[in-house]
Amino acid sequence: MKSNSWFGILLLTLAAIVIVHYANAAADPPAAPNTLNPLSSSRFNSSNYASQSLDAFAGNVTQISLTAESQTKAWQGYFGNISGTIVLEDNFGFTFYDWADAEPKGEIYASTNSSPNWGGVKCFDFNDTAGNINLTTEEARYLIPDLAVDGINETFRNLSHSTFFVGPVTITANSCQSTWIYRNSTAQQADFTNVLLTDNTTLIFTTIIENDQLNNGTDMTGYNDNPMDFQLLVAEDGHNETAGATGTTYYFFVELS
Repeated sequence: MKSNSWFGILLLTLAAIVIVHYANAAADPPAAPNTLNPLSSSRFNSSNYASQSLDAFAGNVTQISLTAESQTKAWQGYFGNISGTIVLEDNFGFTFYDWADAEPKGEIYASTNSSPNWGGVKCFDFNDTAGNINLTTEEARYLIPDLAVDGINETFRNLSHSTFFVGPVTITANSCQSTWIYRNSTAQQADFTNVLLTDNTTLIFTTIIENDQLNNGTDMTGYNDNPMDFQLLVAEDGHNETAGATGTTYYFFVELS
């Protein structure tokens, strides 16, 4: 992915199938999506803001107030829609039965590991001292300064999410570091929940698919007030970016319920 889309918002459409081999469907791990198509990408544009000026006069001391924005160098945003089917399928890809869902429910995961250890998934612990990854190792990985206002712990500073399942693992409500993506450019604390998980070797960025209400086929509106199924934050090192450089590769996984 080129640098002009590292920290912008990338629109994705996911088509996913969760494979159910036997009756123990809850134990099956998240699966890679059948398709993953980037549709558009954009980033902060300083030319959207007109130049501001003041006249200086000899002898004057003037108090001024400024507001400003600067693009993050630590995060990439993904958003989009997902269509999916839960299937009863054998190991050779033959479908015994399927259940199409026009408004899928479940989770979308992104990790730099192409094969996470789903059986060992747990909440990411900022203070892990057992030799696993922690806040210090991961902020160093992405070259995020200790006092950065857009650091990992400054972003995922809440413990508020619903109970969900990652393959055989139960993630208990309000147990993991979490945050909410904006709706209509406005902070909120109800929808588009993002949760930080790990398999002890890598971060697994997780978002709960909206709309997650039974018998409700209406999409939520996202950060730009357009309807969408998910919004997902992933960490990225943009502090040493160079023109045309390749960004961090993330592998996406889906679990439908």
